[in-house]
Formats: sequence, structure tokens, C-alpha cells
Amino acid sequence: MSNRSLLNAALLAVFFVACSGVASGPPPGGNRVAAQPARDAKAPVVVGATDFRYQFRDVARDVGPAVVSISATKLVHSASGSRGSGGSPFDFFFRGPGADRRGGGGRGEPPQHKRHKQQGVGSGVIVDARGYVLTNNHVVRQADALTVTLSDERELPAEIVGVDPKTDLAVIKIDAEGLQPVAFGDSDRLEVGEWVMAIGSPFGLKQTVSAGIVSAVGRGNMGIADYEDFIQTDAAINPGNSGGPLVTLEGKLVGVNTAIASRSGGNQGIGFSIPINMARDVMDQLIGGGQVVRGYLGAYIADAGPKLSRSFGYEGKGGVLIQDVGKGGPGATAGLRAGDIVIERDGKPVDDMVGFRNGIARSKPGTATALTVWRDGKRSKLKVTLGELPGEPRAAGKRGGAAGGPDVSALGLGLADATPKLQRRFELSDDVGAVVVQVSPGSAAAEAGLRPGDLIERVGGKAVASAAAAQKAIAAGNLASGVRLRIVRDGRGMFVMLNKL
Repeated sequence: MSNRSLLNAALLAVFFVACSGVASGPPPGGNRVAAQPARDAKAPVVVGATDFRYQFRDVARDVGPAVVSISATKLVHSASGSRGSGGSPFDFFFRGPGADRRGGGGRGEPPQHKRHKQQGVGSGVIVDARGYVLTNNHVVRQADALTVTLSDERELPAEIVGVDPKTDLAVIKIDAEGLQPVAFGDSDRLEVGEWVMAIGSPFGLKQTVSAGIVSAVGRGNMGIADYEDFIQTDAAINPGNSGGPLVTLEGKLVGVNTAIASRSGGNQGIGFSIPINMARDVMDQLIGGGQVVRGYLGAYIADAGPKLSRSFGYEGKGGVLIQDVGKGGPGATAGLRAGDIVIERDGKPVDDMVGFRNGIARSKPGTATALTVWRDGKRSKLKVTLGELPGEPRAAGKRGGAAGGPDVSALGLGLADATPKLQRRFELSDDVGAVVVQVSPGSAAAEAGLRPGDLIERVGGKAVASAAAAQKAIAAGNLASGVRLRIVRDGRGMFVMLNKL
């Protein structure tokens, strides 16, 4: 088995932290230190051997009030004798003590259904005094109710502002006075070996602080989210840390703790955090409009690698190989071809696929970007005007629906347009309809027997050609008595009934 396979097998879903309020006082005995003046937030921190031990204490004291614990409650319908379906790698989040570790949502027909509550505990960080809290999508996405506990023990209800499954980020909002938001750092300047601290509610233990170093930056292709650029750290991260902050010894937020690689389910020194510069782009869009819009090149890419590069006569380092170009897309319009190796973007070297893809996605639609490609043994320059990534939800998960179409996430159903990428992934032959990309265990969609890869062609008697059309038709139907769906699975058509639980 390859090293990559071993790592993928070891990855468990995201575990997140909450804030810390560490009691402080003078050291025991007579070895006291003089009171330190207040720090200038903009000044660099110089830590000597005599006061290094208090640096962690001061950061915990400063950042603690910005860290919250999030309790997510979900009402589930379980059936005796039903079989697990596996589901999402984050399904563990709502499993309580004694829960079936195989997950829920089996397709059997048990004689009796039971309704009960499941709770998950995660973390978050206050990013705005108006009550906005940044956390993970997997902490809140299945919740029927959210309760936020502040560092001063106030418990408050929270509402979802927006979610972005592609980065596993979410913004929720509470209504409270006297909130202390965290100070933002610059994750692009973070270097391997720097000290960092994680704060959160591991295993429900609120206000827990752990410390470690930055083990690596720019980790991608981990299979955790669609867009990845993780900070790797050995600061202890455990279940319940999900959504909590990773901060520097200046008390600046540089990451959102998201996942661990572990064979035991607990910390083994390999944790992953979403860089705050990426998270902040998503957060600002969710707060501003409840949705995330991404740039689109319209090309299928891969790391070039030395052998492939040499086969095209390119001897340089890095580069991204254009595998295919979508018809009529921005790349095709600009003259991009399969076999091109992108070596520069806007005058800067292109090192790998992860960085290039993230950079395109973080650009606004309509942005003009200059690409230098290796083609036919020489460098060529192209200018591409980026489009908008298709299949993006017009409202990224806002409760109660929002402009752009109703939200079907309450049914445990994630839909996307039938793009060429999804057609290849699920081996679909049809190019119209709504592709089921996510089914939450125990949800209405799971009870209906829907699976990722199903293509929804009709809702009731109406043909649907897109995810938005399917969402609108489902929301307009009578979910209490059931909405009939015509789907295609493994090349065969079939009908299913979708009912609200």
C-alpha cells in the first residue's frame, strides 16, 4: 500500500476546538516577575528565556473571550434493523455514546421508526462584534438547532448565515452585547517551525488550550474538502476542536482547525487548519450575501510532474498540465489547449495544481488573468477572462432559503448541476438534470433511498435541467404527502418518493 493510501486510510473527519480562559497568577514562591505593560498589537513579539513560559498564558487570556463552544442538535428518525450506509466522513459528529458507528440511513423497511435527538459539540471563533462566528460547515450543516456558549458561560441560540461545503466553512450569528472578536493574522506569512496554539472544546471540555508548531503549510489533495491549502500542526486537536482557532504567539488568528489524521480517533500529532486568508475570503462573502462566488477557468488540470513535462519538451520545475478544456468556457475562448503546461500566472511561477486552482477560485468572475504556457517547445502568453464557477449554490446554505432558490439541505440532500466533471466521477451519460452529490445519514433523502451519483430528471411530472430547478420544484411540492422523483442510477431509470420526516 502506498504512503498516500495509508494517509487516506488514517484520515478521520474534522475535529475542532473552542476557546480557553486559563487562570493566572504569580508563580509559586518568591520567584515573581514584574507586571508587563500592555502589548502593541502591531509590534512584533520578542520572547526571552525568562518570560517565554508566560507567553502562552497571555495569548490564552487575550484570545479566550473570542472562542465559543457550539452545541448542534439534530432530530433523527432511526429504524430498528436498518443497515448503515457509511455516508460522509463527518457523520461521526452527531453520534452520541453508544450510537451505531456504521452510520444511519439504511434502505431496509423496519416495522418501527423512532425519533430522538443527537448532539455534536464543536467550536467557533467570534470574528465581528456584531455577533458573527466563524466555524466549520460540518459542525452546523445537519443541525436543527444551534446553541453557542461564550467564555463567560452565557448560552445563546444561533442562526446560520451561510455555509460553504467546498472549504468546510460556515458563518453563524448570535445576538449578544460585549462581544470581543479575535484579531486577524496573515496566514501567507506563516512559516514552518513557528509556535501556534489551538483553543476549543475537545471532547466537550470547554476553554481548552494546546500548543505546538507549524509542521507544514500548503497541504492539499487530502480528500477533506474541495479546496485545500491546509496548515499542518502538531498542536493537539481532538473531536470538539472543529471550527476553533489556531493562533500565533501574537494572539492573531491564522487558521480554523478542521481535521486530523489519526488511526485512533484522537490526536496523534497531525492536525489540519484552514488558512485564515482563504477562510476570510469565504467569510466575507457569506456575511455580505450568504453565498460564495468563485472564478472559473473551464479546464481540467493536473500537476505536470517531471516525466510528463519532459514528454512535452519542458525541463523547468513545477507547472500545471492542461488535461482538457471545456467547450465554450473561458479557457477555450482564450485559446487554451490540452497539452499546454501553465508555468506562470500574472507573472508569478505556478508551482502546483493546488495553488493554481485555489488562486483561480479566489478570483472574482470577470477578472482578467495572464497565463504563460509551454506549448510546442516554447513559451506562449494568453489572457483569460475568468467566468463564474458553474454549479455553485446561489445561496450557500442560509436557513429558510434565500434569494436564488430554496435550500434542500434540511432534507439531507446536496445537489449540483450535471457538469462534465461530475459526469465522469459518477459515470453519467446524461448532461441535464440535478446530480445528487450528498445524502446525510438519517435524513429524508436517505429514507427515500437516494444515493450520491443519482441523477434527478423529473420532480413530480416536471422535467428539471439543473440543480436550481430541482430545488425549486422539490420545495414547491407537498413534502408532507411526498414528492415523486424520477432518477437515473447506473443507467437505469427509477422512481422514489421524497417525504419530509
